[in-house]
Order: sequence, then C-alpha cells, then structure tokens
Amino acid sequence: MPPPIVHDGPVRVRIDMDTYIRTKPIDEESCFDWWSFNGGSPGPIIRIRLGDVLEVHFTNKDQSGMQHNIDFHAIEGPGGGSSLLTVNQGQKKIALFKPLRAGLFLYHCSMAPAPVHLAQGMYGCVLVEPEGGLQPPAQREYCIVQAELYTSERIDETEPVVYIGPDEEKNREKIENELKELSRLDMDIEAGMLEKATYVLFNGRKGAEGYTFPEHTDESIGLSADALLAKPGDNIRIFFVNAGPNLVSSFHLISGCWDRVWREADLVSAPAQAIQTTLVPAGGCVVVDFQPHVPGTYTMVDHSLFRIEKGAIKFIHVKGDPLSRPDLFASGSGHGLENCDACKLHPK
Repeated sequence: MPPPIVHDGPVRVRIDMDTYIRTKPIDEESCFDWWSFNGGSPGPIIRIRLGDVLEVHFTNKDQSGMQHNIDFHAIEGPGGGSSLLTVNQGQKKIALFKPLRAGLFLYHCSMAPAPVHLAQGMYGCVLVEPEGGLQPPAQREYCIVQAELYTSERIDETEPVVYIGPDEEKNREKIENELKELSRLDMDIEAGMLEKATYVLFNGRKGAEGYTFPEHTDESIGLSADALLAKPGDNIRIFFVNAGPNLVSSFHLISGCWDRVWREADLVSAPAQAIQTTLVPAGGCVVVDFQPHVPGTYTMVDHSLFRIEKGAIKFIHVKGDPLSRPDLFASGSGHGLENCDACKLHPK
C-alpha cells in the first residue's frame, strides 16, 4: 500500500497511467496476455484524501491498437470519468476529478465489451481516506484484489508473441526464455458468460505465493507476490477489492476473526466487530482490521472453498512460536504442531 496521507489540506494528486499488453505467469505452468494498467493486473493503488483533486494522465500504449478508458467508481460524472479518458492507440488524455465520498473503490476499463476488458486484467483501486485519516492507526497495511480469469488452452500452433512493457525491450530475450516453457492461455468469453472461472486469483497470481515467478513482484505498484509479514499485537489492515467480473467473494480469515469490518468499504460509519466472513460483491470492496495475538500463519481465503484450488488464498506470517501463548493456544497432550501433507491452509 502507499503510505497514509500526511498532508493537512486538500492537494492535487497526479497519477500517470498507461495501458499495454503484458505476458505474465499465472502459476508455474501457465501464462496469459494480460491487458494491464502500468504493467500490472491489478493496476496501481491510488491513495488520496477526501477533498483532494485527482489529476489523471492516461496514455494508450496497447500493442494491438485497441481503445481503452478508465471508469473510477470513486468519481461522480458520466462513466466515472471514462467519457473523458477514452484513448486510442498512441493517444494521451488528462482529466481532473474531485471525489465526493470517502471509501475504497474499484476502477476498471469500461470499453465495450466491458466484461472482457475487466476480466483480461484492467482493474485496480482508489482509496479515498476520510478527513482526519483512518482510525485506529494500523501497523501493517496490505491490499488484496480478487478477480476471476476465464481461460482455455491456445490451439494456434504458431510461435506465440510475448508481450512486454515499453521499458523491458532490453530484457526481451531473457523474458521470452523464462516464459517459453509455460502453456499460453487465451481468454474464454463463453466460460465468462457461463461464469465458469478457471482461476480465482488474489493479486493476479494463483495462490499469491509458493511459486517462483520469472519477473518482478509488482512492488512498483504497491503489490507483492511474497508472503505478508507482521508481529504479534500489530493492527493489520487489509484493503480488499473484488474486481469480479462475476463472483461474490466470501472473504474469510483462517486462524482468527476480522476484529473490525467496514462493510462495503464504508469508512464513515462505525465498523462491525468480530466478523468471521464478510461478503464482498463483484465491483465492491471491504476494509478489515485484525490484531493477531498468537504467532503463526494466518490464511486469507474466499470461503467458497473450491476457489482455493483456483488460486484464492494468501498468507500472513506472524513472527514467533505459535506455542508461546499457552494461555490462548496449547496442546493438551504434549505434542507439537502438525500439518497434513501438501497443506495449503495453514503451512508452518
């Protein structure tokens, strides 16, 4: 996540965004031609405060020549700003927006057919902090974006094009060599129409950790493929976005509860407390806090549990020995921790 807002009064916040196709892995076996914002799917996390003006510079670098735009759910006005930010290949447009409401909001490309552009990877989020910032303070902040991917195996026998970013040309040979052993998947629109997702991903990756990805971890846009880390007693805040395009998420924490839940990312009302699972609609968001007391691995999933096998799982590792708090978590027979083989839910 970008750091919390520190400025006292309203400011103009500039964000430079572009779009291009980028071939990236989904897991150790497959890759996909993502339609990206700033090279990522999700795109950049934008953080502002209520009263700020958002100045968006949007450039279309799409190698195929498609039109694109950006629909900000945080913005009031035609198309959420997409009417001002529809760009042809090679074109740049600038637009100014002043959000009127605090919250966590999805943005996505809404160019027709909108579900295809979104499902192909064109989504991200905007956090509009309320006046005075978010309370209580958090020691750790992380963003997770859930999205489905609808794919089929590519049947074209010709050598597939590897799409890379404008600044990656010098590394083309290395990138192509890293991707050539992976199966190339294509968007399957029929599967999308039937809502039969091949993958349900957190931050654009199956499992979000446990794989060796042959490229950067998107730290430049505020996301990481690595495990999330914390210490006992930290207030951990998760900004969770369900980009969809189809499925409702049942966001759940294995090993604990959400201590505070700002449902629908309503940052004005008081949060609900002690929630085990919270529903997040497609195109919606939630903000949750939890404070771990027992060290160990905490697992975030979509509790429609078969989706774990499709990728909807991510871990937070809380440093320390899980048996160091016998007042809260102890064995009655003297044995230590055990894991089932190939455990995905609570690895050591």
